Amino acid sequence: MKRPEQHITDSLAGAIFRGAFPEWAVNGSQCDYGWDYVVEVFRNNESTGLLFSVQLKGWRHTKYSDGTFISQALEQDAADYLARHLRLPTFLFHADVSAKKLFWSSVQLDQKVLDALEQGKGKGKGLTVRIPTVHLLPSDVVVSRILLGTKPTDFVAAMSGQPSERITQVAEDLHEKGFHLDLQTN
Repeated sequence: MKRPEQHITDSLAGAIFRGAFPEWAVNGSQCDYGWDYVVEVFRNNESTGLLFSVQLKGWRHTKYSDGTFISQALEQDAADYLARHLRLPTFLFHADVSAKKLFWSSVQLDQKVLDALEQGKGKGKGLTVRIPTVHLLPSDVVVSRILLGTKPTDFVAAMSGQPSERITQVAEDLHEKGFHLDLQTN
């Protein structure tokens, strides 16, 4: 029996993802309901109680649109579940298995995703998430800084009551802070 290429790609993507968080607990889903992993954050070998959920997409031939972002397709139902229904902070990861690179997007804070979901409500179409190439792990420390500084329940509660303009502002602010952190570590 021959192993399908996509299964090999998925295994490689999983290895890259797990390798990005060696000191944290990475727990895979046994039933795929829209998320692949729940990650528990540890600091100094102690649990912080912080958890986040992950949808991981692996590709052998990642296309870098003008070098600034990756386009990642998601089914409408899956995107809606990740962005608007999960109560944990949720991230979409894209693994370029050929280059061994891992990129992330905070779909709950991505105003373009939220707008596309609202416009496509009930139509069953897919949508595309633009993942900035500056959101590269493991060199990018933004995810850990956000999660270590905020309780998941506080993060969700604060964002769910905000107008879309505020969510956009927070997302841009987090991106800028992450960029400056990344500059300091390099």
